[in-house]
Amino acid sequence: MRATHRVELQQALIEAGFNPSQFTLIERGEGQRAITQVALLNSPFVFNIRHSATSFSSFQFQMTRFRPDYALTQWAPPNGTIQLHGLKEAFVAWLQGHVKDHLNDVEAENKWSEWGFNRAINFDVEAEEDDNSVFNMQEAEAIQRSLQAFREEVIEKLGLLGQQQQNLDRQLNYLNEASRRVGRKDWILLGWGVLLSIASNLALDPDQNSKLIALYRAALATLQFFKLLARAGG
Repeated sequence: MRATHRVELQQALIEAGFNPSQFTLIERGEGQRAITQVALLNSPFVFNIRHSATSFSSFQFQMTRFRPDYALTQWAPPNGTIQLHGLKEAFVAWLQGHVKDHLNDVEAENKWSEWGFNRAINFDVEAEEDDNSVFNMQEAEAIQRSLQAFREEVIEKLGLLGQQQQNLDRQLNYLNEASRRVGRKDWILLGWGVLLSIASNLALDPDQNSKLIALYRAALATLQFFKLLARAGG
């Protein structure tokens, strides 16, 4: 691939909002077998480009898709080539439609590790505790009271105001409603997911995140019927 074309690809990457330092560009092979590969570092994602046998300005491409098997597509277009403009459009579509989803997952995983959420939900589910039944009315009411206590503690200890309180209420109302329709094991994982969302929306620092986790666990510690929750984090 010509150097001028590589520069245009890099510019398209920057304009799409991505960091060039997260990618490598490698030339593989020679002549008609030459392939230019753009690869996302530390991932299976690649975007391969080859020019036609008769022109440096006509291309085909293949890419890794964001799906469980990280499948690499066939060369496209299958019965022809595209010009540089079309190649750049396909490249940006790959970045925004596949790479971005992967990077979002990596960012979320990093936040879980940074904030200690992985340790918070690292519990061992034994066979005799493999109960995913829906909460009964008494249990659901106990959860509602515990979430209300958690809300009051968070607002007081973290000094939430205005829109922050509204966002907290929206998340907790969702979690409370879910306690009446999802299984108890599912609700535990959902609860930690909601807590992560709360922390992200509030843009808390690490110390505040630790407080948030502690307040959540303390508020629900009274739910003695919930064995899995009592075991969470050890």
